[in-house]
Amino acid sequence: MRIQNLKHFMRDRELGESSFAEVQKNTYKYTGCGARVEELDNHRGLLVTCIVEGSEACFSRSFAYPFHLKDFWAYLDELEFVTDIAWKEANEGVEA
Repeated sequence: MRIQNLKHFMRDRELGESSFAEVQKNTYKYTGCGARVEELDNHRGLLVTCIVEGSEACFSRSFAYPFHLKDFWAYLDELEFVTDIAWKEANEGVEA
C-alpha cells in the first residue's frame, strides 16, 4: 500500500499510534539498533536514521510521499542487519 501522508502511515502501520511521538518511540524501542524517525521538511515524507555506538557509522534513508509501507519495513530489517555488522566491526574487531 502506498503511504500518502503521516496520517496514512500511522493508520497503515496498524500499531495503534495516535501521534508521531508514539511512532518515534515505538520505532526506537522495537528496533535493536535504536532507529529514529523524523519528518522531512514541509511534511514531504520521513527520514529514518541510526548511529552505531562505538563507531562513526551512520545510516539513513528518506521516504518521500508517496512510498510503499513494505519498503519502510524492509529498510528497518536492512538497518538491523547492517548496524549489527558495523557494531561488531567497531566494538569486537570482527570484520564482515
